[in-house]
Amino acid sequence: VHTRRSAFGAFTSSTTCRRCGGAGEINTHPCPACDGRGAARIIDKVQVNIPAGVDDGDRVRLPGRGEAGHMGGAAGDLYVEVRVAEHETFTRRGSDLHAVISVEISEAALGTEIEVTTLNGEERLQIPAGSQPGDVFRLRGKGMPSVRSQRKGDIYLTLEVRVPRKLS
Repeated sequence: VHTRRSAFGAFTSSTTCRRCGGAGEINTHPCPACDGRGAARIIDKVQVNIPAGVDDGDRVRLPGRGEAGHMGGAAGDLYVEVRVAEHETFTRRGSDLHAVISVEISEAALGTEIEVTTLNGEERLQIPAGSQPGDVFRLRGKGMPSVRSQRKGDIYLTLEVRVPRKLS
C-alpha cells in the first residue's frame, strides 16, 4: 500500500508486490533451470496424427501438449495448423477433386474406355461416343474423405480433346 500526500490530500493506492508477484513469499534459492518460475523452456518433438481429409488451414488439437500451466497448473493444448501441398493432378474444392483428362479426337468421337487415377488407384471410365471438349465426368465417392463424417467427395474430370496438327 502506497500513500502519497499532496496539496489536495492523501492518495492511497495498493498494488501487488513486485518481488513475489502477490504470492506472499520470496524464493531465495530459485532453481537454475527455471529461475524460480516453476517451468523451464524446452523444445520437444511431437508426433501428430493428421486425420484423412484435413484441408489447408485446418487445425489439429493436441490436448495437454501446449504451454505449462501457471504456478503448477495443467498444461494447455497445442494446436497444429496444417498446410497441404498442391497435388500434381488434382485441384481440391472442399471434399471434391477436379482434374483434366485428355483423349484423342477419334476416341472422343467414337467413344472409348480409359484408366484414370484416383486416390485409391486406377479406375475405368467410359467416354461415350460424341463427347465434346469441356464435358465433365463425375466419379461419385472417389474424392477426399470428410473429417467430420463418413462421406467422401467426388472426382470431377473435365474432358480435353487432343486435336492433331496434321491429318493424313
